[in-house]
Amino acid sequence: LPRAMSRRVPRLALLALALLAVAGCGRKAAPVAPERRVPQPAAELTGLVRDGTIVLSWQNPNRRVDGTPLRDLAFVRVYRAEDGGAGEPRPALLARGQVPGYTEIATVRLAEPGPAVVQGDRMSLADRQGLAYGRRYTYVLVTADSLGRLSPPSRRLSVTFIAPPQAPRQLRAESGERSARLAWEPPQTLVDGTPAAAGALAYDVLRAPDAEAPLVAVTRTPIGETRYTDRNLENDRAYHYAVRAVRTEGGTAAIGSPSARVAVTPRDMTAPSPPRKQVAHPSEGNLR
Repeated sequence: LPRAMSRRVPRLALLALALLAVAGCGRKAAPVAPERRVPQPAAELTGLVRDGTIVLSWQNPNRRVDGTPLRDLAFVRVYRAEDGGAGEPRPALLARGQVPGYTEIATVRLAEPGPAVVQGDRMSLADRQGLAYGRRYTYVLVTADSLGRLSPPSRRLSVTFIAPPQAPRQLRAESGERSARLAWEPPQTLVDGTPAAAGALAYDVLRAPDAEAPLVAVTRTPIGETRYTDRNLENDRAYHYAVRAVRTEGGTAAIGSPSARVAVTPRDMTAPSPPRKQVAHPSEGNLR
C-alpha cells in the first residue's frame, strides 16, 4: 500500500471500533435534575379537634415530582406554627432541609408509623403538644424517600383550637317497623365550661351491634336536628346508639364525646289479618 494509505488504515480501524462501542452501549437518556426526583408533597391535609387534640389526616404521595412512581416513601415530617389567628398564616418554604418559622413536632416513619395510624395510603396523627384554646395552629408536611430526598412542603392547614361541646343529654330510643326513632337534648356547655350555643351545634348519630362494639356513624354528615330515624334495620335484633355533638367555628370542627348508649329492638308492627269465614253453630245455651 502507498505510505499515505497505510497511515490512514489504522485511523479508520480506530474510528470503526469507536462507533461499534457507542452502538453497543445503546442510547442513553438525558440526565434527570435531582430536584425532579424528589417525592411529591402529601395531599388532602385536613384537621379537626377531638378529645383535647388536633387530629391531622393526609394522603401519602405515590409519585415523584417528575411523575415517576414513588415506591420508597420513607418518612413524613410534621411541622407546626402557632399564632393568635390574626392575618395570614406564616408562609411555608423548604430551606436547608427545614421549614423556617415552623417547629418540627413529629417524624412519622412508614416502617414503624406509631403513634400515627395508617389506612391504605392515608395517615392520621393526633397532636396534643402544648395546645391552648383560642390559638391558631398551622401545619405543613414534608415527605422523604429512602435516600432522604425531601419534597416541597404540603399546602398549609390552619386549625383554631376551639373547645368541643359536652355530650348530648337524655338520649331516648323507640322501636318501629325495621326502624329506630331517636331523640335527645343538646348539651348546655362546652368542655371549658362556657355556654354552648344550640344553634351552632350539629350531631353525629352512632350505632353499634352490641354494648361493647365500637360505635360507627350512620349519618354521613352531622345533622342539625335533635331527632333522627334510623331505617332499613332488621326486626327482632338489638341495636345500640349514641349521639355526639359537633361544633364548627371559623372553619374548624370540634367533635365532642358520645352520649351514654341506649338499646332498641325494631319490631314487626304489622297488625294480624282479621279472621275470615267465621261460622256460628247453634247449640243448647251457646253459640260456637
